[in-house]
Amino acid sequence: MAQDRLYRSRHGMIFGICQGIADWRDLPVGYIRLGLVVAFVMTGFFPVGVLYIAAGLLLPVEPREGRSDYYDRDAQGRREYRRESRKEQRRERNGGFSFDDIRDEFEDLSSRVNRMEEDVIDKEKEWEKRFNDEK
Repeated sequence: MAQDRLYRSRHGMIFGICQGIADWRDLPVGYIRLGLVVAFVMTGFFPVGVLYIAAGLLLPVEPREGRSDYYDRDAQGRREYRRESRKEQRRERNGGFSFDDIRDEFEDLSSRVNRMEEDVIDKEKEWEKRFNDEK
C-alpha cells in the first residue's frame, strides 16, 4: 500500500532510499533501482551519487508502525520454519509420514492460500479505491 510521505525504508539495501520510493509510490523496487543505476551511469556518477547520499542523510527513517505487516509476516515465517523443523524431526523418528504430518501439511497449505487471498483482496480494494478516486 502506498504511503503518504516519503521515508527511508528500514528494509532497503543501501540507505533504504529506493525501497522508500517504491513504498511511497507503490512501485516495484527493482524498477526504481534499475532507474537509479542507469541515471548513475548516464550522469557520470557525480550528481546522482551526491543526491542519493543527501537523500540518505536528510530523509527521515520510516516509522515502525508503517510496516507492521512486514514484521507479522516475518514472525509467521519463523513459526513456519520451526513447524517444518519439528515435522522433519518427527518423520525421522517415525520413519516416514503419519496422519498428523498430512493434516499439518493440509493446514499449512490452507493458511498459505488464505494469506495469498487476503493479499489479492487488499490489492483489489486498493486499486478499486484508486479508480473511484480518479473519476
